[in-house]
Amino acid sequence: MADVITTAQAGPQLSTDTAQALVALQAEINQHRYTDDNRSYLGKAFDWMYRSDEKSFKAMEELEQKAIVNMQKGDVDAVEKMRDEVRQAVEKDKSALKWQSDISMLGGSGLKIGALFFGGKIGYAASAGFFAADEAKPKDGLGAQAVDLTLGATKGLAFKFMLDKTMGTDMNLALKGGAMSIGGRTLDTALTRSNYYDQKTQGYSLWTGVKATGSEMINPEHLAVDAAVMGTAYLGGLALGAAAPKLMTTFGQKVGTSAIAGASRGAISEITAARIANENINWSRVAGKGLATSIVYGFAAVPGALHADYQVQHQHDGAGDGVYNVFKKGGTVKAEHLKENIQWKSTNGDTLEGVAGDWKLTGPDGSTWTVKPDIFAKTYGEVTPGSGIYEKTALARAMKLKVDYSVKSLEGNSSGKVGDYLVRGPNNEFYIVNSAKFEGMYTEIKPSGN
Repeated sequence: MADVITTAQAGPQLSTDTAQALVALQAEINQHRYTDDNRSYLGKAFDWMYRSDEKSFKAMEELEQKAIVNMQKGDVDAVEKMRDEVRQAVEKDKSALKWQSDISMLGGSGLKIGALFFGGKIGYAASAGFFAADEAKPKDGLGAQAVDLTLGATKGLAFKFMLDKTMGTDMNLALKGGAMSIGGRTLDTALTRSNYYDQKTQGYSLWTGVKATGSEMINPEHLAVDAAVMGTAYLGGLALGAAAPKLMTTFGQKVGTSAIAGASRGAISEITAARIANENINWSRVAGKGLATSIVYGFAAVPGALHADYQVQHQHDGAGDGVYNVFKKGGTVKAEHLKENIQWKSTNGDTLEGVAGDWKLTGPDGSTWTVKPDIFAKTYGEVTPGSGIYEKTALARAMKLKVDYSVKSLEGNSSGKVGDYLVRGPNNEFYIVNSAKFEGMYTEIKPSGN
């Protein structure tokens, strides 16, 4: 079918402004079709659920046909009168198409991020599946789709592995979010087929992909966004940790890490889109996209974080009856910061280790042990400011062992025998306390009415 540009060129002369409006109309129609054709399977799913750009696209097609008919009839005046309507239709479609692309991107990102935070085999399977569905495109041939599905699944598995390792470190929240952002972008670039296509040779090249990946890793503009987001998150984390340390739970850290990564990814995606379109960067839109993506990433992490926490909380249930009763610790301890690493022995004879920066606690009986700084902040309070004497303000959850058991605590391997207590800490960390010591320090808090 002849397009409006070809028909205009073959027909009567139009004014420059009207001819430019028709060129813009044809370009926007082509761009809309290209964008639709290049959506992944995951993007198509969101298009099916919600379409904000169908009406604007249909309006442009109708204007295109109307202009063609008028040009074929030689009715230049009728086409000239369409100029403002054509311009408005193009602007409306640009806005609608960008909104639809954002919906598809944010929706797909939400599913992928949600999968990443699920624990165990479910998390790995869902990550592989969603990333694969977001990599392959229905318009491509079967061979290309097979390659993209493989690359997408590999990307999902690698991202999931990287995230699990990152969340298992002692890095602060801001660094974890930054690692998730930078690592995710690197994997995206390295495991995307189009990044290996060499425009000069019109073929695929390993070196082209390596260069693209390296360029992304050291992109100064993108790293500057990461640094700005991480700096803001770090200051916010310090403020929150000081104001409400008990809110900085493992669950909160997972959601926070995801939200921080989302802020970087959203802002960078908007900057990249502007660069590709050869447009000036709209910093208010960059900030808005960063905020929107941060919110989506944060909420997307909630189900997976809850599921992963549940798995962690119940991973040792078989050591007892699965019920963690609530206890209040009595007495006070002397606490001081460690300036160097030390080793200490538990009541059960385990050799454990504290590192510089941890808190060293000394009980009334002279026994010593160490506690990580973030856990100490959540669980202990100073009796008198400046005294160095603390009491445990947080309630403890513990389960009596029915079998001889051992767990990997933050300080090393912690073991116990039947009758000892498995304690679950505020960050879902576990350790075992000798029965005599535990029962001498803790009093069970019975539910009201019992």
